[in-house]
Amino acid sequence: MRVGGITRHFFVARDAKSLISVLNQWIKNNNPNKLRDVLIIGEATNILFPEKYNGFILKNEIDFIKKINKNTIAVGAGTSVKKILNFCLKNNLAGLEWAAGLPGSLGGAVRGNAGAFGGEIKDSVSKVIVTDIIDSNKIKIRSLSRKNCNFSYRSSIFKNKNKDKLKYVILEVHLKLRYKKYLEEEKSIYRKIIKYRKTKHPMEFPTLGSIFKNIPLGKLSADVKKTFADKIKSDPVPVLPAAVLLGAAGMAGYSVGGAKFSEKHCNFIVNYKNANTNNILQLISEAKNRVWEKFRVKLKEEIEIIN
Repeated sequence: MRVGGITRHFFVARDAKSLISVLNQWIKNNNPNKLRDVLIIGEATNILFPEKYNGFILKNEIDFIKKINKNTIAVGAGTSVKKILNFCLKNNLAGLEWAAGLPGSLGGAVRGNAGAFGGEIKDSVSKVIVTDIIDSNKIKIRSLSRKNCNFSYRSSIFKNKNKDKLKYVILEVHLKLRYKKYLEEEKSIYRKIIKYRKTKHPMEFPTLGSIFKNIPLGKLSADVKKTFADKIKSDPVPVLPAAVLLGAAGMAGYSVGGAKFSEKHCNFIVNYKNANTNNILQLISEAKNRVWEKFRVKLKEEIEIIN
């Protein structure tokens, strides 16, 4: 998004050993409660940073892809989704076409159970290797099955358990895909999605992608569902796109400072003229208020806002 300021502590970990080592040093040199101040990031493509952060930012750049068998690959948490897709297309592995054009790293995608165009990352995860910081502040390496990851709509155990204090850091993810001799159909889907994103999304400006989560039908009144019946889509569960309500509330093109809700896709805030974090926070607040007043729907952020 190209906003935010400085952080007091920053470290880039390119392998599990250095990541665990620096976490151990942080635990040793600080009160255990200081784990609340540790922020794990990957590509940071959906994080809104403050103008100053006094904690410790640990950037996960564990980047590798290894074949386990014909259908399964082991991938470092810091590996970009784009790199994984290119590997799949070259190695006849199907199942991730829906993620074409998805920014960010695999660790971030797993943490937020990223999804688009009817697919979700949870459907390809077979297990996740993590560091587990236990009550004694000792670090253990654990393997969690897909079931134990507690995936839900745009969430997982890695998002929920890390809210108050750092517990899990994703090191490695095993993805179970489908081997196919020919990927013509999958390549066609990939190209169509890339074209759609370039056409419909404001990729020409710095952006965090979708600001708000789409709204499950159970959160909507009968009147709202009736009014926007033709806009309901599968994501992969039935939802009403947040962009529909934002557009109906007049947010498209609405600006504060150098930031605005995009006219191209009004669930995207773009930095079009040297915006700052506060500009974006004001836009988010205004959008939530307008949608609540007009439709009695509480929008929830899909991005991560760091205080």
